[in-house]
Amino acid sequence: MRIAIDDVRLDALYVVHQGRHRCELEAGIEAVPLWSALTPA
Repeated sequence: MRIAIDDVRLDALYVVHQGRHRCELEAGIEAVPLWSALTPA
């Protein structure tokens, strides 16, 4: 994932998963639950 961030020059990368909790995997990479991604801000 770090290579993808560097190659595409992303500020952040979000991994969407089925769980309930959000967590930082490493700097700039965060795992977010699907419900969170679908809920309007």
